[in-house]
Amino acid sequence: MRQRFARAIAALPIVIASTGASGGASEPAHAAPQYVALDPFVVPIVDSDRLTGNLRLKLVLDAGDAATAEKMKLRLPILRQAAMGGAIDFARLHASPFLPVNAELLEGNLTAAMAGPDLGHARVLITEVSATTG
Repeated sequence: MRQRFARAIAALPIVIASTGASGGASEPAHAAPQYVALDPFVVPIVDSDRLTGNLRLKLVLDAGDAATAEKMKLRLPILRQAAMGGAIDFARLHASPFLPVNAELLEGNLTAAMAGPDLGHARVLITEVSATTG
């Protein structure tokens, strides 16, 4: 009986709270991530002067902090325009309705297209992407 009890106690996770050298003050928690969503949009896939399909995107911007998120919200139309321009370039050069979309390359292109001096190190996150015919 004692052995079972000892095994059960040994299997329980033990949490030790250390007060550290700061006299019990805990370190500040990390700030919650700040995201700014863009409305979904569609850009054409053009191949040799023909419209072959559409590239559909849903994007979220990882602002990093609240101040950058507020700046982004004020510049949302400009950011959307930059995202559409980057997506059109990507669709023209790298997209096909018959192949999977290289989301990693697209994310890098969009992040570069939307970079600005007052936006810090904001990153584009692709939540949905698809290439379709017609």
